[in-house]
Amino acid sequence: MILFSMPLVNFAQSSLEWGILPSFNLNKKLAKDWSVNLKTESRQSLIKDGLNYDYLLTDFSFGATKKIGIDNLFTRIIEVYENRYNYCPKNPEFSEKLLCKLNIIEEIIKDNYPVSKGIISLLLLEGDNYLLEVYLASEKKIEKIKGFLKNENFRDNSYHIAAELYRIAKKSIDDTIILEKEKKRNRFKEFLDNMMTHPIWGLPFLIIVVWIGLYQFVGVFWIWYSGEPHRRKNSSK
Repeated sequence: MILFSMPLVNFAQSSLEWGILPSFNLNKKLAKDWSVNLKTESRQSLIKDGLNYDYLLTDFSFGATKKIGIDNLFTRIIEVYENRYNYCPKNPEFSEKLLCKLNIIEEIIKDNYPVSKGIISLLLLEGDNYLLEVYLASEKKIEKIKGFLKNENFRDNSYHIAAELYRIAKKSIDDTIILEKEKKRNRFKEFLDNMMTHPIWGLPFLIIVVWIGLYQFVGVFWIWYSGEPHRRKNSSK
């Protein structure tokens, strides 16, 4: 059986309780790196027995190219949508500052909605104007919510929320999927990748590489090397 865990995090019904749910785009083919859909291959590379799951993960055979397990996938999605699939809640470890803001908004919101107040609070902190103007239009204290959100940095909030959700999804995968034959990591290649893509050190590192590769090697070394035979010939005379 193939253990699929895609980094999409959904709210459970109670406030600030989460479960990891699968996310698939059936209109697009999965990339080769993600197409672990052969049973023989998956049995050799994945182990799941004996593990204690802290997160909700799907567990069924699924082949993207041959459409194997499509019915099971849709059945699971419907079960989740209709709340017939049991969640394994996991509380995100947001910063105290962000949690304080979430609690304040939850206290202001009094009406009952189909989704938890936690997800509503998070979307508001991310600057969801549609939710505020349409979904919460009946809220008596909507002006109080607008006043609270007036000085919020939505971009900064979105970054911290996304980082925390990514951390939860990554931890769920690391805790539940074990590779029997882990490929030898190329630490030098990882170092170069990290340096080249780093938001701060990427540009200086690129400048150093270009300076060494083009200026020093091509400009200085090659000119010196190409002129050396002439210097030797002149010195021999």
